[in-house]
Formats: sequence, structure tokens, C-alpha cells
Amino acid sequence: MPDDDFEPYWIEGRPANDLAREMLNMAHRMSLRRMRICRQAPRCPKCKTEQVQLIDCRPLAEWKCRHCKHKWRHEPLVSNAEVTGRASAACEGPR
Repeated sequence: MPDDDFEPYWIEGRPANDLAREMLNMAHRMSLRRMRICRQAPRCPKCKTEQVQLIDCRPLAEWKCRHCKHKWRHEPLVSNAEVTGRASAACEGPR
């Protein structure tokens, strides 16, 4: 079959490769968010242990204690440097 007869596969009026790229970008952003949140894992508010597990990383993250099985929602504060991956001008010091 010659290449000039090829028609791209379309989904919802858009080329399938655009949708695939969008899905990969979304998955990448979610994995970065999960890693950022896990670095700031809170202690269990009930038993104060550090053995906690991130159940759901969507905004207002859901956590579960591995020791007492208590579940709660907590969203860690994130600095601008963690979001952008670089230090802010105030943290860099004088030049």
C-alpha cells in the first residue's frame, strides 16, 4: 500500500497520535506530582508513625497509616523551587 493512500487514525476529530501525546504528558505530570508529594509524607495524625502510604495523589491527597490503618486527607505545601525544579532568585544569593 503506497504512503500517499495512508489516512491517519482519528479519535474525536483529532489525530490519534495527538491524543496519545496528551495522555503521556498527563501521566508524566501525575508521576511528578506523586513523587513530589511522597517526598513530603506526613506522619500519621493518630499514632504519629512515619509508616504512611499515599493512596490517591489527586489534589487533597489521601493517605493511610500502615501501622494503625487510619485514613486521612492532607495536601503538603510545595515551594516554587520544587514545582519548577530550580531555586528561586531569593535562594540563590548575591551574584
